[in-house]
Amino acid sequence: MLALVQGMLSVVSAFFELGREAASVAVHGLRAFRIADILRHTRLQSPDQVIQCLNVLTQALRRTRGDAAAEFFALDDQGHCLVAEATMRSVLRLWQEIVAQRGAEQPAEPSA
Repeated sequence: MLALVQGMLSVVSAFFELGREAASVAVHGLRAFRIADILRHTRLQSPDQVIQCLNVLTQALRRTRGDAAAEFFALDDQGHCLVAEATMRSVLRLWQEIVAQRGAEQPAEPSA
């Protein structure tokens, strides 16, 4: 999925917001993220832009799975984006792998 959206900074930002365990609440196998928090952290201009990014992620999921009915997220009437707990964990693991890889690629700084 990430490969399909990697050139879209806002979409990638929204994607990684869904890996922030501390920013979410566990609810019956789902994770609830406040749209307002995603909006603030991604520096988008409106909740509609956040939802547009989430819709792009849904399209990427559908292409990846080959399933036109796959859903990446749901919205509730209280301003939350809901994703599966497994999805949040996968996004978090991916973020941790990228950070670890980048850290391994950084040359050691000379000591003074």
